[in-house]
Amino acid sequence: MLKRYFVVGLALLSVLCSNVPSARGEGTTGSDAVVTVIQGKARVYTKGSTTGRLLKKGDTLNKDKEVQVGEKSRIELRFPDGTVMRLGEKTRLKMNQLSFNKQTDSKNVKVDLSVGKLWANVKRLTTADSQVEVKRPMPLPACGGPSTA
Repeated sequence: MLKRYFVVGLALLSVLCSNVPSARGEGTTGSDAVVTVIQGKARVYTKGSTTGRLLKKGDTLNKDKEVQVGEKSRIELRFPDGTVMRLGEKTRLKMNQLSFNKQTDSKNVKVDLSVGKLWANVKRLTTADSQVEVKRPMPLPACGGPSTA
């Protein structure tokens, strides 16, 4: 009889624990990117901040954060759906929108790459409303070239 209660209790515990989001950002609506690799130095800035703070492996980044990668440095970010972005040296990237829903597999990632290099391995977009967007500023016309004025 005691064994039966133990088995029922164990089954109930496993069901309860399976519904708890993990610390790796795999919850149903987790939207933070995690720094998985950092070589050299990188800083993260919040809206309106001019000093920022040094990033380290395991730090999380969310909407409205801006990352600046130092000289001879690089970082790798992993998003909740498994998408990976690597930022090269002297790169500035602002997180404009980060939203993920594991139940529906929808995602909406919008970042501004103001300067530098970015490599991305984007996981499949499985819903019509999913998107991953990297915006770059328009390049200035070359000096001495034709004028559009």
